[in-house]
Amino acid sequence: MAIQHHAFISYSHAADARLAPAFQRGIERLAKPLLRLRALNIFRDQTSLTASPALWPGIVAHLSVSEWFLLFACPESAASRWCTREVQWWLDNRTTERLLVVLTGGEIVWDIERGDFDWARTTALAPALTGCFADEPLFVDLRWARQAESLGPEQAAFRDALVAIAAPLRGMRRDELDGADLRQLRRNRLYVRSGVASITLAAAIAAWQAFVAREQRTIAEHERDDAQTQRVRAEEGEQAATVERDHALQAQAEADEQRGIATERQHEAEVQTGIAVKQRRRAEDALAATERELLRAQGAELRAMVKRVEDLIAKAGARGANVGELEREHEQLQARLADTTRRLQARLAEKMGFRGDLAWIARWEGSTGGVKLIGGDVTIDPQTSLMTTDAATLRQRYEFLLTPTEMDAVASLAGKRGDEARSAFEARRAVLDRIRLEPAEVARLVPEATEPWWQTLLKRYPTLNEPTTPASVHTAVLSLAFNVGPGGSRWQPVAEAIAARDWRRVADRIENFRIPSFNDAVIQQAIKRRRSAEADLIRNELGGAPAPTRAMIAPAVEPAPPAGDLGAEPPSPASTPAAPVPAPPREVVAAAPAPVEFAVVNPTDQGLDLIAHYEGFTPTLLELGPFSIIGYSHNVTDAERKAGEIRVGNAVIQLTQPIGEDQARVLLTADLQRVYRFIASRISVPLTPNQRDALASYLFNVGNRGLSPQMVTELNAGNYGIVPELLRGRGLGSTPTAGLWGSRRAAEAELWSRQD
Repeated sequence: MAIQHHAFISYSHAADARLAPAFQRGIERLAKPLLRLRALNIFRDQTSLTASPALWPGIVAHLSVSEWFLLFACPESAASRWCTREVQWWLDNRTTERLLVVLTGGEIVWDIERGDFDWARTTALAPALTGCFADEPLFVDLRWARQAESLGPEQAAFRDALVAIAAPLRGMRRDELDGADLRQLRRNRLYVRSGVASITLAAAIAAWQAFVAREQRTIAEHERDDAQTQRVRAEEGEQAATVERDHALQAQAEADEQRGIATERQHEAEVQTGIAVKQRRRAEDALAATERELLRAQGAELRAMVKRVEDLIAKAGARGANVGELEREHEQLQARLADTTRRLQARLAEKMGFRGDLAWIARWEGSTGGVKLIGGDVTIDPQTSLMTTDAATLRQRYEFLLTPTEMDAVASLAGKRGDEARSAFEARRAVLDRIRLEPAEVARLVPEATEPWWQTLLKRYPTLNEPTTPASVHTAVLSLAFNVGPGGSRWQPVAEAIAARDWRRVADRIENFRIPSFNDAVIQQAIKRRRSAEADLIRNELGGAPAPTRAMIAPAVEPAPPAGDLGAEPPSPASTPAAPVPAPPREVVAAAPAPVEFAVVNPTDQGLDLIAHYEGFTPTLLELGPFSIIGYSHNVTDAERKAGEIRVGNAVIQLTQPIGEDQARVLLTADLQRVYRFIASRISVPLTPNQRDALASYLFNVGNRGLSPQMVTELNAGNYGIVPELLRGRGLGSTPTAGLWGSRRAAEAELWSRQD
């Protein structure tokens, strides 16, 4: 049986049916961390024994996996056939050193001369215990508890009894366990207060944002009303000018003077009309921006309310209360939040100013409504790279389209690339393969996914923003940028044709766009088909083009060729400079080769000493919120914590006792293997052991994202000086850890440059 019990309670149902459950609850919750179900796993037949055709084999199975035997001694249990069998089994298969007695009734008298119980006066023990104890056993007297109205840890006598029994079960002294329980109680209260304060602060911020958005909307509405008033005045002035002009025609003698007056007034009216139009546009833009901000604020407020209701449901469920009303309220809030999100996505599409066909691009990007693994990158439609997207953004976009299990599976891949992404994808494949988004849902997300790319194109090629630019040019150019990246020397012929507004030449340049060569003929042909389809899209709108062929239509099922350098990210409008700045092109790449075997790499003494020095040595398990570390920043997994040990090859490191620095260095060497594998998957030029360990120290400290595309490109081109240059030139800011950060970067740069 897989279940391990810290203790097995043997008691009489007739005598201790009320005491035994209270004792079990109290001992399991003594010094219990906040988020754990229990501190100890205690067996009691009514809570742990399942229905079975054979009762005694089931009891024996639980006895065999129990570390201690707790006997609730009383005349009733001494006379019980089942209690006697349980005691006899323990005596036959275990020792009395693991048998603890809790006296709940009757008497226990020890005969010192005979070295055994005085069976003439002892009524609480079964005769099976005759001669089993060499010395008088220590037992806990709870006979008073049968008359107590209520039993709980808040009662001093009952708590003392719990501590007396729990201490040997947990291998601790009574005073140690008593102190640990009090410390854990204070810690639990601190966690609860911190959680309540965080939720209250989040709700207050959301309410404030909603208030500001409403104020801005009111201001925008006032400006709109003022603009409408100005327009009415302008129309009235224009009408007056027309009347004056008619009078001037009737009075020839005053024609010149009246005509001048009319012309002047007409000019003034036109100026007023222009002012009114500009004010109306500003008011409409302000109103649209305010509406978007209000929708965002409403979304934040609703998410906070949903979280609060979920917490209430969890607490009510833990108490066994009826949560039907809360669940209905939760469903209503979820529906309102989904509607708010959909309205916000529609406003974002309007804000883009894109007149092309986003659905056409989505089809070419392989919009099957699912999740795909392309090389070392996992994407989810519409064309969202999980490698370059954080989990919060993924949840904001997809939390209303996926089940919680599917959402967790997608979010777990955020920021992963290469072997890490492939391993994580295979581990969640059963869930990821079943994800199928509806085409309408994918289409609604396309504006948000494509807006950064479109804004970059508008800044680099302003001609695209002109109202006379064909909509098909919008579609073709964004499709090309989404597939190969928005800049680079290969774009020069297309950029010249766009600037000249020669749309047929734009189509020709797109069709003949230079693409890299692939060994895979299928990928090469698919890329050519996409370029031809983009070009024919423009020709069809201009007229005179041949009827659409298969090359013009995006495949319904066949995925588009894989796109995107592993280091490239979609441009961010907030970070794009005003002047056009070339961005690194997103080259179309073939699928990554199958992984190869990776031998164990031993770090140099200098490298290991550097990492150990800056990580710091922790000889015992250190709790850091949800994480636990030991040694040189080794993150203890749940499996290692449960096993109580860490296995590194043939070495076994126990977590229950302090470890030495030699053990910590063995553990650090094992942890560095994943860093070495990551470096080998990205860097193609040879590295000396010192260079490898300097780079490993940096990535071990800041994570895989520290290996920037610039560093990879320059280093693979043979520029070995780029690494110390970037390490020494990294912005440190003015945080309290800036000095330590800078010191470590300087040490890594020095190790990289060493020739020994």
